[in-house]
Amino acid sequence: PITREKRGSLYRYYFNQSSSYEESKAHLDKAKSKGYSNAFIVAYIGDKKITISEALRLLK
Repeated sequence: PITREKRGSLYRYYFNQSSSYEESKAHLDKAKSKGYSNAFIVAYIGDKKITISEALRLLK
């Protein structure tokens, strides 16, 4: 499912949730192929946003 969050005058759209970086990359590629050229991967622990490098470290 796609969720939308308003931050100031911008909307952020979130698509999919996964604990697999490879799966996230596949979904990113799919989003970009559908025209969302500014799409990127974000990582969270609970409600706290973390860096991708920290998320990858925690997955090991």
